[in-house]
Amino acid sequence: MENLKRALSKIFTTAMVVDKSLEDQNVNILEWVKIGGSVAGWLWIFSNFKVIILGIKNMDEQKAIELQEWVVKTFDIRNDEAEKVIEQAIGILIMFAAMMNESRNVPSNLIASSVSDYFTNPDSTLTSKK
Repeated sequence: MENLKRALSKIFTTAMVVDKSLEDQNVNILEWVKIGGSVAGWLWIFSNFKVIILGIKNMDEQKAIELQEWVVKTFDIRNDEAEKVIEQAIGILIMFAAMMNESRNVPSNLIASSVSDYFTNPDSTLTSKK
C-alpha cells in the first residue's frame, strides 16, 4: 500500500501545485517550472506501475479504509467542494478495488451492504461501521 500512497502523493502534489498556481488566475514562468517539476515525479509512477497495481490487487477493506483516511488527510486544494468530490470519487474507486479483491471470500450481501453504506453516507469517509 505504501507504493500506492507514494503514487497518489505525487498526483496530489501536482494537483495542489496547479491549484496554488491558479490562485491569482495567472500562471507565471516560475509556477510553470514548479508544475513541471511536480509532473516529473510521475516518472516514478510509470516506472513502478506493476508494483502499484500489485498493491491495489492486495487491498482488503481495512487497507481501503486506511487509504481513504490518508487521502482525506493528505489531499488539500482551495475549493473545498471540489476537494470533497475528488476525495469521494477516490474513495469509491478504493472501495471498489477492495471489494473486487475480497469478493471471492465475502458473501455478496455483505459487499452490497458496504457499497450502499458508502453511498448513503459519503461524509463518513468510510470509517463508520454498523
